[in-house]
Amino acid sequence: MAKNNKLGRSETLFEWLNSFNIILLALILTIGTWSCGSSPPPVIPPSQLWITSQSATGLSLNWSGGEGVGSYIVERSDDGQTFYEIVSVKSPTSSFTDSYLDTTKSYKYRIKCVGWEDQVAYSKTITAEYKLNNKLLSTASIFPKNLTNLSLSPDGAYMIGWIDRHFYILNTSTWSYIASISADIRAAYFTQDSKLLVTIEDSKKINIRTFPNLIIQKALNTNSTSIYSLAITPTGHLAVISDIVGSVEVWDLNNAKLIQKLESNPYSTALTISPDGKTLITCGRYSFDVWNLDQRKMVVSIYGYFYDALFNHRGTILSVTAAESDTYGKIGGNYFTSDWALMYNTVGVLERAFSPDDSLELFVSENKTKLNLILVDNGKIIRTFSSEGKSVQFVSFFTDGEKYFTISSDSEVKIYSNTILVKLWTGSF
Repeated sequence: MAKNNKLGRSETLFEWLNSFNIILLALILTIGTWSCGSSPPPVIPPSQLWITSQSATGLSLNWSGGEGVGSYIVERSDDGQTFYEIVSVKSPTSSFTDSYLDTTKSYKYRIKCVGWEDQVAYSKTITAEYKLNNKLLSTASIFPKNLTNLSLSPDGAYMIGWIDRHFYILNTSTWSYIASISADIRAAYFTQDSKLLVTIEDSKKINIRTFPNLIIQKALNTNSTSIYSLAITPTGHLAVISDIVGSVEVWDLNNAKLIQKLESNPYSTALTISPDGKTLITCGRYSFDVWNLDQRKMVVSIYGYFYDALFNHRGTILSVTAAESDTYGKIGGNYFTSDWALMYNTVGVLERAFSPDDSLELFVSENKTKLNLILVDNGKIIRTFSSEGKSVQFVSFFTDGEKYFTISSDSEVKIYSNTILVKLWTGSF
C-alpha cells in the first residue's frame, strides 16, 4: 500500500509539472509575438460614465466596463472645447469627486484610458449642469410670536424656545410640543450628550436641570451683576459664565463651585468653547481673546469689536462676527484657522451654522433678511436667497446635512433641502 501511495504522488507531481511547462511555453510565445511587432490586447474604455451629487461642494464621477486599462485619467472642460487632466488614478479605481465647482457653470467630463503598453482610448463625454437647489420643503408657525431666544440640542432631536417667562420644548422630527413651563429663563445651554440643560434664570441664577423633564439638580450661586453669556465644555464638567460688564468666571458643574475668575479684557461678554474642551474664546468691545482652558491662561488677543464666535464641529475653524466700531457699524464675518491666522472675511454675517461635515456655513445678512451658503474652505458664497422680508432669528442644519431650517421673528419655521440638480447630456465616443 505504501508503494502505491508513493507512486500516486509521483504521477501527480509529473502532471503538475507538465501543466506548468505548457503554461510557461504559451506565455513565452505570447511575449515573443508582441516583441515581433504584434499589438497587445486593445484598451476598451468604460461603457458607462455617469455623475451623482455628493454634496454642495462637488460632483462625483463614476464609471464601469473598462478592460485592459492600467490607469484612468479624468479630464474636464470648462469651456466645452478644451479638456485638461484633473486627476489620474490606477485601475481598478472607478470613481472620483470633483470639488469646489462654480454652481453657475456647466462642465464636460471624459475618461482617458491608458493601457499597459501606453495604448490610449477615450470614454464618451458627458456634460453636467451644476446647480444648487434650495427647495422649500415645508413651513409652519410652531412657537408663539416674539421669540426671545432659541437653542437646539447637540443631537438635533429637540429645540427649546422662550417667550415672556414661558419655556417651550419641541421634538424636531414632528415639530410638536413635548413640554412647556413657566419660568423666567433668559437662556439655556445643553451639555454635549443632550441629557442636561444649564439655564440662566432671573439674570443672576444658574440652574442645572435634567432634560427633557427639567428637574433642577443643582444651582450655582454666582455673584455676577447680571449674567450675560454661558458656555459648557463637551464633557459637561466645566461652565464659563460672563456678566454684563465682562467679568468671566470658570465653574465646576459637578460640585457647583467657583474655580477661578479670569483676568479678561473689559466687556468680554460672548463666550464659546472648542469641541475638544481645551480652548475658550471670549468676545467683547475691545478684542476677542483665546484662552487655554486647562491652564486658564490667555494665549492670544486680537483687537476689534466682536459680537460672538462659533467653532466648526472639528474645531479647526473659528467664525467670528465683528463690527467696525462699538457703535454697531458695518458687520462682517472673520474666519480664523486653529493657529489664529485670518483665512478671509465676508460682509454681514449674523446668525449662522456649520453643516455637519463642516464644508458649508449658512449665515444671515442684511438686517437678517438674506440667507447665504458659503464654502468654508475658501469663503466663496455659492448660494444667496431671500427670507421674503422676514427677520431670521435662528438657522441650523439637520444632522443628515441634507436639510436645514430657519426660524423668523414671527416664529415661522421653514425647512429647506440642500441638494444639487444635475442634468446630463451624452456625447460621442
